[in-house]
Amino acid sequence: GNSENNLDNLLIVDSGAEISVIRDISFLTGINHNPTDRLLGAGDQELKVNAAGTLRLNFGKTVIKIKALVSPDSTCNLISLHDLEKAGLIIDLQNRIVLNKNHKKIGNIIDCGRYICLPLKLITPNKGIHKVNNISKKLQMAFLHRLFGHINIKTIKESISNKLIKNISLNDVDWSHIDKFQCTDCMKGKATKHKHIVGSRLKYQNNYGPFQYIHSDLFGPVTGVSATSPSYFISFTDECTRFRWVYPLRTKSAESIYNIFDHLVRQIDTQFNTKILSFHMDRGSEYTNTEMQMFFQKHGIIPIYSSTTDSSSNGVAERSNLTFLNDCRTLLVSSHLPNSLWFNAVEFATLMRNAFINSTNKMSPRGKAGLAGLDASTILPFGQEVVVHNHKVKNKLHPRGITGYALSPSKESHGYLIYLPSTKQIIDTSNYVLVKNLANNTTADNSIFDDLITIYEQDIDTSILDGTPIDSTYNNNNAALGGTGTGNGLEGFDDYNNDALGGTGNGNGNGLEGIDDYIKTALGGSGPGNGNGLEVIDDNNELLHFDDENSPLNESNDNIPLDALEDISNGDNSQEGTAIDEFTNFTDDSQEADLHPLDSGETNHNSTPIDNTAANDTTIVTDEQSQILPSSGGRKKIESMLKKNGNSLSTFQNPRKRVRSNITDKSETRKDLQEEKDYKETGIRPKKLRRRVNYIKAIKHVMQTKQLNPSLNYFDAIVHNKSTTESKEYKAAYDKEINQLMKMNTWDNNQLYDAKDIPSKKIINSMFIFTTKRDGTRKCRFVARGDQQHPSTYDENAIANTVHHYALMTSLSLALDSKKYIVQLDISSAYLYADLSEELYIRTPPHMSKRGKVMRLNKSLYGLKQSGANWYNTIKEYLIKKCKLQEVKGWSCVFRNKDLTVCLFVDDMVVTSSNRELANKFIDTLKKKFETKVVNTGEIDNQGYAYYDILGLEIEYKFGSKMKIGMEKSLQSKLTTLDVNLNHSGKMLKAPAPPGTVITKCEPETTEDEYKKDVKWLQRIIGLASYVAYKYRFDLLFYVNTLAQHTLFPSKQVKRLATLMVQYLWDTKHKKLIWYAKDTNQNDLHAITDAAFANLDGYGSQVGYFIRLNNKIIGGSSSRAKLTCTSSTEAEIYAVSRAIPMLDSLKLLIPKISPTKLNAEIKSDSMSTINIATSDDDKKFRNRFFGTKAMRIRDEVQQLGLNIKYINTEENTADVLTKPLSYKRFLKLTADWIS
Repeated sequence: GNSENNLDNLLIVDSGAEISVIRDISFLTGINHNPTDRLLGAGDQELKVNAAGTLRLNFGKTVIKIKALVSPDSTCNLISLHDLEKAGLIIDLQNRIVLNKNHKKIGNIIDCGRYICLPLKLITPNKGIHKVNNISKKLQMAFLHRLFGHINIKTIKESISNKLIKNISLNDVDWSHIDKFQCTDCMKGKATKHKHIVGSRLKYQNNYGPFQYIHSDLFGPVTGVSATSPSYFISFTDECTRFRWVYPLRTKSAESIYNIFDHLVRQIDTQFNTKILSFHMDRGSEYTNTEMQMFFQKHGIIPIYSSTTDSSSNGVAERSNLTFLNDCRTLLVSSHLPNSLWFNAVEFATLMRNAFINSTNKMSPRGKAGLAGLDASTILPFGQEVVVHNHKVKNKLHPRGITGYALSPSKESHGYLIYLPSTKQIIDTSNYVLVKNLANNTTADNSIFDDLITIYEQDIDTSILDGTPIDSTYNNNNAALGGTGTGNGLEGFDDYNNDALGGTGNGNGNGLEGIDDYIKTALGGSGPGNGNGLEVIDDNNELLHFDDENSPLNESNDNIPLDALEDISNGDNSQEGTAIDEFTNFTDDSQEADLHPLDSGETNHNSTPIDNTAANDTTIVTDEQSQILPSSGGRKKIESMLKKNGNSLSTFQNPRKRVRSNITDKSETRKDLQEEKDYKETGIRPKKLRRRVNYIKAIKHVMQTKQLNPSLNYFDAIVHNKSTTESKEYKAAYDKEINQLMKMNTWDNNQLYDAKDIPSKKIINSMFIFTTKRDGTRKCRFVARGDQQHPSTYDENAIANTVHHYALMTSLSLALDSKKYIVQLDISSAYLYADLSEELYIRTPPHMSKRGKVMRLNKSLYGLKQSGANWYNTIKEYLIKKCKLQEVKGWSCVFRNKDLTVCLFVDDMVVTSSNRELANKFIDTLKKKFETKVVNTGEIDNQGYAYYDILGLEIEYKFGSKMKIGMEKSLQSKLTTLDVNLNHSGKMLKAPAPPGTVITKCEPETTEDEYKKDVKWLQRIIGLASYVAYKYRFDLLFYVNTLAQHTLFPSKQVKRLATLMVQYLWDTKHKKLIWYAKDTNQNDLHAITDAAFANLDGYGSQVGYFIRLNNKIIGGSSSRAKLTCTSSTEAEIYAVSRAIPMLDSLKLLIPKISPTKLNAEIKSDSMSTINIATSDDDKKFRNRFFGTKAMRIRDEVQQLGLNIKYINTEENTADVLTKPLSYKRFLKLTADWIS
């Protein structure tokens, strides 16, 4: 072979290179002397790039073109193997030859030392051809580049040449110096580390027709934007046409993904008369879940997934998302619009990409799909300033125009989507005019672009004079899409009060995670909350609350979706909202969102206040709904206060959390101040606009319900507390907490740091939370503001586990049967035993009086995102290594050995053991490391009883005989706070609702304020009722689930049923779940199922099941079937399928706790379901919609060793889970287990 000294005459074939690199510019054609490409060496060092262009490789009759860069820093000439293969060449290493796509030899491979090379003489050198520039007065490339959303200028030229764009021709544009064209905004928005891998899809995909083979990929989450902005988007790209669709998502839940796929499949079927044959996706859970698998089977679509180790094989979709993201950043940078409009930028980019020529097809996706070309006269540059006509003025002297910024053509009308910064709305209108300098305007309209060109030239002049092409107002938001902004909110605003607004995290409002059970109750059970309460102290030490309550953990009424409200001023508006409404303002089942009612009809500013303190909260409304809201009142007070501290109002407008300012009184909102001003001027108070609640829209939301336990901040509990006794008690709790923090070495006490010297994202704000325990004692907890924590400071995949309620109930049930002692433990300051690996700093607490100082954290402080996971790993390791326990597979936080079982709920432990000495030995081992309090020793009194309060459950345990579980004391105190006039002495209710109750669709008329109040009231009731029903009152599950489906539909009937629910809970607060001991020679595990076919609105079916262990009910479920069933048998099959996973899981747990024989059964009152599930005849599964699910049940019954038996309908206790029964039947089915 040749020596390595001849490498200058060779092209090294590099399998790892993503682009070809040469040293001599004379080998390039189509040279660009100002390329934007970045080049990285093998060690990620950046190499200088002088030019970019095309290499022409001549293999005789075969000539190929490959893009290449010129770099003087490269030591040799490299040619990308990937590019050679993309061009159709085959490098046959075995025979050392080069083949064309027809597998014919066209050249030889040269071995040069360890390198595989091609001769450099294959390159056709540049012949120096030049074009004569046209210098006539024409459209400038820079103008077109901006107009068409910063599409590549060569792509624009080629598209115009192919007549893909209407109302513009090649002769209208000055194309001179096109190879040197450069856009600064594109350089900022589209800068990349390296090029994306291309050409990785399979060749056979090219055989599909238009819209038959679709690529899909999900992008997100986007952080640092308002709550009303989408967090994700999902894109679809057609393999044949390269046509693209994008849809916004707030969460990537299975239901959201399912709905979008269903919408796309139907749209392509209707608009193009084409059936999708395959979807190509990666292996994300959003694509591989059970719902999506069933969707593909239903439509006969073949899902194709990327290989486990080859995500690049989904390159088409990934490159589409990369392109959209680059375009999005560029459009936002060039337009100076807020990042909350990021998806609008993506939509505009999609419109442009579909209209312009595609390098793969050599025509536009629209043209390939048979659609008309884009009309250039209908397009405005993204972010173009306009003035919108305002027909809803206060009086004849009020301005008739409002400033807005163009986004994209409307999909629903012939208008344009315009963003109005003053109201944070997006309106759909055609009543707008372009903003331009009339003095410079020409008198004759020579072109449809004259106005835009004039404005564009003025913008260029202004930016040159100002020298600030990017508005600093939005700099803090750039981080959301990959920029460098910090988004610090009010960091450093006041260091004395650690409750101050500030911090740098892109928190998603998840509240304070990982605190004890009392705080968890305040945040809504064991899950994360989203209302933390924020306080700021001004220079006069005046406490300013930014919360609707004086509790830092209470939520305001503004977190209620309002899209169920419809205006009734112009008649009946009962139709569904537009597609834009649906995709921009929908809310997922798992969260609440700030949404405005978006149905047709006129609105009134008195009924839809726009909160300007919530930056970038955007709402799309129609032209008729647009309005102007005056600025006054509370905003000025905040602004003046902030100016004292050197902060601008734009800094206060934190896009990560919607905060409504309550400066001195709740009524000081902009709406109320304006109404008061109008009243002083006219003497007439405006009428509250009454609006109708749309039933369909209301029930599509299943609101998350939270129980809120009022808590206080430091000043309310101690400084300003009018009760001297309470103040002293809270102060004692405060001192105890501080001492514990110091004792646990929570932070480095020896060194204080200046906050300004520490990266802001590493500084965590803190707050004190004061609560009152159920026993009346005061408690203080110092917590970190984890809701503000920056994502880079914790592992998002870390898991903080707690014991499942089914596991706890199973352990207690088997303890009763096995005559075991039950011991209850509590570990003080549990999280502080877990070390913190990340470098984080906490602002100093108030007692230290160290403003502007921070301390480095050593321990996992309550509230940090990672604290729960750190504590779980710490205690798990200790229980396994020191206490010789093993965690039960599939059941986190359940530990056992042959002598005892431990259920762990954060810092609470429930220990069951037949030997008290072994339990005491376990406690002694715990105490060696953890400060462990024995809450209940398990000692039996003289009557054979032991009494417990375990995680809110009041338990009465008669050793070896029976167990009663209730919540009488808690209900006694909580029910009286729900604003229901309870009947304390009248006739007691027999059931939670009258027999046969069906909620009607009578749509109530209400004002927005009344609607919010009613929904919040329903949330409180349903939150408490669902907690009680899930814990032990399983007889309430059906009624609670039905009410929960109507949380956003507060009709008189719904409110009446909610009142009856509270009254029934009051009348039966003394009732308890009763278990009786059973001989443990064999454990019997039963699932009793039932379904009510098509008894719900829209032919929905209610399904439910009970889980019985040794004839003791340990859990239940009642829910609406997600799929519409076509027969009663299908509904029963659905119910059985819901119960099997829990049975299967419990089959793993029960033998570990009680190692005796286990008999698992399913009981149903549907013989047809039993026959199908036990049949070996596959014919039974044919020609049925439910065949797949039924076959799956049959396989699970056989593989899991389950028995499925018939139960008489009269004895089926699961009947209470699916329908409102008669009083007699309800009492009959519940009497033996609720008493």
